[in-house]
Amino acid sequence: MRRVALLSMLALLVGACVDAPYAELRQRSSQPIPGTLSASLEPPGEADPRLDPSAAIESAPLPDGADVEIALARVRDAIEGLDVGPAWVLVARGVCIREDKGELVSDARGDVPGDDLACTRSTFLLVAIDAATGASLLTITGYDETLAWRPDVAGLA
Repeated sequence: MRRVALLSMLALLVGACVDAPYAELRQRSSQPIPGTLSASLEPPGEADPRLDPSAAIESAPLPDGADVEIALARVRDAIEGLDVGPAWVLVARGVCIREDKGELVSDARGDVPGDDLACTRSTFLLVAIDAATGASLLTITGYDETLAWRPDVAGLA
C-alpha cells in the first residue's frame, strides 16, 4: 500500500513538471489583432521561454505605469510575410504613436478638443519580446473601440 501511495505521489510530481512553462499565459487560439490589416496572435507551439515575463515587461519600450497584458504567443502578418516568436507579447492600452515623428504621445493629450492624435484606451501598443533572448522583435499599434479585445490566454478561462 505504501509503495502504491509513493508511486502515485511520484506520478503527480512528474506530471506537474511536464506541464508547459507559463501555461496560464500561453495564447490559446488564432486571434486577429484589431486595427491592423492582417496581423494575428497565434499559439506559441512548443515554446520553452528562458526569459521571465516580468523581465520582458521591464525590457519593453513602454511608458512607466502602462496598463499591460501579456501572452506567450507568435505574431503573424500574412500581408507582411511576418512570423515572429515565440515571444512575450505585451499589450498596453492608451499608448499612442505620432505618425509624423514616431514619438510616443502622452496621455495628457487625450482631452484636447479636435486633437486627431488624442490617446484613448481604444488605441493600444503591441510589443513582442523574444522569449529566449529578450530582444525586441516587433512593435505595432492596434485599435479596439469595444475595449474588449485582449490576448486569448489560458489564464482567462
